[in-house]
Amino acid sequence: MEVDLMEMVSQQLPVLRDIALKEGKLEDAIESLLGLEKQARLAADLQATTAICLGIVDICKDAGNWRALAENVSLICKRRGQLKEAIVKTIQKCMEFVPLLPSKEEKLEYIEALRVVTAGRIHVELESARLTRILSTIREEEGKVAEAADILQEIQVDVFPFYRTYLMLVVG
Repeated sequence: MEVDLMEMVSQQLPVLRDIALKEGKLEDAIESLLGLEKQARLAADLQATTAICLGIVDICKDAGNWRALAENVSLICKRRGQLKEAIVKTIQKCMEFVPLLPSKEEKLEYIEALRVVTAGRIHVELESARLTRILSTIREEEGKVAEAADILQEIQVDVFPFYRTYLMLVVG
């Protein structure tokens, strides 16, 4: 049941962005976008779903509300039947914002929230490993080397897809 909702999304996204950023009604705009996301997700419209998810991320970032960003990303990723490609692109977009966080406490909170979202999801395994490495580096800079080592030991990377590619290249 694929339906193209991209036209409606391209009309609604700028309007809701203005409501969130110019009128200061972030929660109302996000709520409307989540309703639109549900329609797109249930219609299996990958392009529209991804555009909405990235729109929510950008609006929260532009509003400077990092907590709302982490909460909404978690909500988006936990939704039943969420398209994997939409999750991957949303997490990848969120990864771009890690260096932009203003304080160390906010950065640690944001990283931990993203690590929770990515935990156990093979399609965002690389992003999870990168977040873990960033957290480990922060702990090491604080002088907490043992804690940094423990954090790095949590990483479990599935190497089978890489091994299969390696065999295809070597064996032919």
